[in-house]
Amino acid sequence: MTNLGAVSRADTERVSGKVTQVHVHPQDPRLIAVEVDHMDHQVHFYDMREGGFARKPWLEFGYRATPPKANRASPNLNAIAARPAVASQASANANASRSSSAPVPRSGSRYTRGSTMNSLFARGYGDGAVLVWDYRNGAQKKVLERFQFQRPAEVVHTVLAGSDVIAYGGYTLTFWSMLAADS
Repeated sequence: MTNLGAVSRADTERVSGKVTQVHVHPQDPRLIAVEVDHMDHQVHFYDMREGGFARKPWLEFGYRATPPKANRASPNLNAIAARPAVASQASANANASRSSSAPVPRSGSRYTRGSTMNSLFARGYGDGAVLVWDYRNGAQKKVLERFQFQRPAEVVHTVLAGSDVIAYGGYTLTFWSMLAADS
């Protein structure tokens, strides 16, 4: 019987980004998927049999979303999206001071949520992209296959339901069948 009043020591581990979501794998509870606010690798898998969170992720992958398009209310977004990578710290500081009032597009949100099932992980992004990764080849530290779907609006929640992918954001709900998907 579970004693809800029992107090035990809590274990805290730092991970490589701000945690936005945690998923316990439905078929293997020893695999934990953590969604983090990272520019390129938003999904980190930890294998609790291999040291858990005290080690580097067993597998990490993600997608760099396209920055939002500028509208008349925020003309500076084009300059941010088109700006090349900065080569030195001095020029980075100069660019930061010039564009400090311009909004910077975020790479993630605590409200964005993916889904895992079998060897698949699905996640939507702010640019309307929905990606499904097949990570069966995780021992080689790579994703076996990646499917990409596109919606006209931001995606905040993605669900794997059998062979279907369901995504929603705003006032729309979108369904795709992976049976007809081409990689």
